[in-house]
Amino acid sequence: LPATDPIVLTKEKIDTVFGDKSAVIIGVSASNVYQPEVLAVIEKITEEVKNVPYVIRDDVDSLFTVNNIKSDDWGLTIDSFVNHKNIATATPAQLQQNVDANELVSGRLVNREGTFTTIVANVEEGFDQAVVHSKVNEIVAKYKTDEITFYLSGDPIFRQDIDSGIQQDVGIFMPLALLLVCVMILVFFRSLRAVGLTVLVIVLSIVWTLGFMGWTGLP
Repeated sequence: LPATDPIVLTKEKIDTVFGDKSAVIIGVSASNVYQPEVLAVIEKITEEVKNVPYVIRDDVDSLFTVNNIKSDDWGLTIDSFVNHKNIATATPAQLQQNVDANELVSGRLVNREGTFTTIVANVEEGFDQAVVHSKVNEIVAKYKTDEITFYLSGDPIFRQDIDSGIQQDVGIFMPLALLLVCVMILVFFRSLRAVGLTVLVIVLSIVWTLGFMGWTGLP
């Protein structure tokens, strides 16, 4: 979009105030995300996502990394909602009660029904969307089951999905367009030689144009 576009100007203003952060969001859906087997998967994905290139290791939010801050008569108590030690000992009801009591997490990181939670991993500026997209999909694919469904979102994910979709469309429509051009030229000129020469001119024009853009550094 042009630099003067209102959407671009608004985004730049927001980035100036809040910072320009891109994130990978992994949604985990299950009948009850507080079940030990689901929590075990969330923990593994949380740890593996930290090792994905361009992901900021200390900036990954999930049930295993977000602190549970509570107030009592003595002040503030900071604890984890769930960790490796209490996965097997804490009951799903207890975990859900702790989450529901924290308004910063309930309805945000975990839905109030306890059937959906997210893992949010912030990525560095200048990230390679193809690398992040590929690695995150590899991690998620290992833990797919009939009981757990995953959803992926965030800048690196949908940018790469859009680019892949465009490339697939080009692979389909470019040959079809060329075929249609050939048919129309054949109808008008009734000569295979004319078809060949015209198509050659079209192909060379595209090659030279893209080559010139690359040589001059045009995006």
